[in-house]
Amino acid sequence: MHEDEPLPSYPGNASTTKVNEANRSIPHNKTSKEETKEPPSYYYPPIGEIPYYFQEINLKHWNVVINTRYFSNGTIFVGNKSINKYELFKTKPNDLKVMKLQNKGIGVPLFQIKPSSNLMSSKYLTFYKHLSYPLSTNFKFDVKNKYFNYCTVEKSDHLGYTSYVFNFTPDSSSSSSSSTTNSNFQVILFSHSILPINDFIYKGKRLRWIDESNKPFFKRLNQVNWGYKLTTLNSNQPSLCDNWDDVVQSEYYGDSTIAILGEAQSEFELGKLRLAELKFNDIYNNDKNDNSIDYNSLYSLNEETLVFICIATVLKNEKDKFEERRKVARSNNKFASSLGLTLMPGIPQ
Repeated sequence: MHEDEPLPSYPGNASTTKVNEANRSIPHNKTSKEETKEPPSYYYPPIGEIPYYFQEINLKHWNVVINTRYFSNGTIFVGNKSINKYELFKTKPNDLKVMKLQNKGIGVPLFQIKPSSNLMSSKYLTFYKHLSYPLSTNFKFDVKNKYFNYCTVEKSDHLGYTSYVFNFTPDSSSSSSSSTTNSNFQVILFSHSILPINDFIYKGKRLRWIDESNKPFFKRLNQVNWGYKLTTLNSNQPSLCDNWDDVVQSEYYGDSTIAILGEAQSEFELGKLRLAELKFNDIYNNDKNDNSIDYNSLYSLNEETLVFICIATVLKNEKDKFEERRKVARSNNKFASSLGLTLMPGIPQ
């Protein structure tokens, strides 16, 4: 952190923001050259119900829990308590109250995620979305049969960037790979190999996910292991979708933050389980008195938010892969150092 940069304004005074060092997990390996010393105690935000990183999102928003690993199947839930309800509901499958809540889209996985088993294929992930039900009908939830192919993702590596092609089939009656209905559409995400930016266009809007994980003191200041922010680019900002020459010198951020993605540290409930959180504003509902939307129901999501969730899941999987490589590299470097061997350059630390 630059010495001229103002201190973050955390709630409370300096004495209340200091965290007991015995209760915090402070990594010894640095992710930035600037992280040569531990920050003073007043840099630690107080431990609250949610990590400080997510507190930029306003009151009317969705909480999405991403329970995935890059090497195995996963699930995605709407509502930070939905995964707990899902596990509880499985013990009471015939309870009428449980069925009514599930019928409202509460405590039910929004997506089931399946990675490709063929490492040589460009196919990367498949998102299976929960089928909608008439609200007047009670049903017994079946996690195996009530999903359809909503999106398939193809990954391609190029010189200087990686592209991810998202093929969406939002109509459950036309979700076969051979279907070409008018409702189907495609979104392409471009991830820069060096810069922390991931750009895409959705319905004419130029958007960018920014990886903030390598900022100085990032983990300690924000209470997350890694984090991304989604912003809308201004018309004069270059994007990976349309310009590669000027993007290096451009301002990364747009006017405002739409969504935040991250993995909480182990002091938090979801962090203990290594579950990623995605929080994004309902930018279409500015009425503070409108309580008609249940943000814990998967039926409250519109198409735009579903697209953002799919893209965020891919970023989460890629971050998991990177962290795993770094963990292995650190272990190998430690072993090599104990033998007095020279470490290989270019290994992520």
